Amino acid sequence: RLVQPQQAVQGADAYTAVPSLGALHSLLGLDEATVLEATRGLPVLGQRFANWSRAKAPFTHGYDTHRVALNDIDFLQFWVKARGEGMGVDLDDFSLAVAAAKQGRSPVSRDGDRPELPVSPGYHLDARAYVDLLRRTALQAGIEGRGADVRSVQRDGARIASVTLADGLTVQADLFIDASGPAAVLASSAPDAAFESWRHWFGADRLLVASAPRLKPLPAFAQIAAFPAGWIGLHPLKDRTAIVAAYDSRMMGDQAVLDALPVLTGLPVSGDAAVEDFHAGVRPAWTGNCVAIGSAAVSLEPLDAVQLHLIHTGLSNLIGLFPTEAAAMPEAEAYN
Repeated sequence: RLVQPQQAVQGADAYTAVPSLGALHSLLGLDEATVLEATRGLPVLGQRFANWSRAKAPFTHGYDTHRVALNDIDFLQFWVKARGEGMGVDLDDFSLAVAAAKQGRSPVSRDGDRPELPVSPGYHLDARAYVDLLRRTALQAGIEGRGADVRSVQRDGARIASVTLADGLTVQADLFIDASGPAAVLASSAPDAAFESWRHWFGADRLLVASAPRLKPLPAFAQIAAFPAGWIGLHPLKDRTAIVAAYDSRMMGDQAVLDALPVLTGLPVSGDAAVEDFHAGVRPAWTGNCVAIGSAAVSLEPLDAVQLHLIHTGLSNLIGLFPTEAAAMPEAEAYN
């Protein structure tokens, strides 16, 4: 059974994904063209990080395979040694994906074909459309779906006995999966599974999402630019540019960040912006018969496609460690 809380994502939200997400889509029976069409998504070849190292040139993280190792030593080690001896060539200059991204090239042709290249695209996806696509896919596979918030969680020690929804329905199951985001509506009530704050390691405590007009021409990479209070990400989509900002509210308030967006991004903000609290940290992912995945287990700044990657990693590990009996779940220790 799939229970989807109301307003799970904002209209301006977007997801970024590394190439490995394509493997999950294949398991779900979703081809790349279908996903991109349904989500107004865009295949991208990397992310460019600017202003993170003072006056140094931007660094682009390209989505391609590592260069060939020499004598079983990774190429990166040779680059570090050469850099230390005076070589002035940046690491991303050895990346085919970066070279293609800078020229606006894509490994996916207009008709959906992809040539054999050591490059695989990541993705920018409209978040609400992507959630709707996955929900429809689940329903078509025979999973029962219900849109409702959780009213209460009934526990028997560390195990969840049942969950009561806002519409009065009581749900019982051998295993519960909590994918409700930072709220962790199921996992947060587990005994001896307190949230461990990482606030002292992460400066940002606020997240802002907004939209700007579509970029022309469409770039083949995201732009992640640092500014004194935090960072701002520009993620191009087919019909708009998704903006996300993570910042320290002690240095810059919500309205000040919103007012500064056109200056910091060079783009006018369109539509409504949404702001929410952000608290980095972690909680035990598997307690009793409940598995928290994604930001329900680990809350991190949405950098480098971490949101979907955490969910993908959690699902992959759960498939490999799926419990064989309901009464005892020793797999939890290995999962955590």
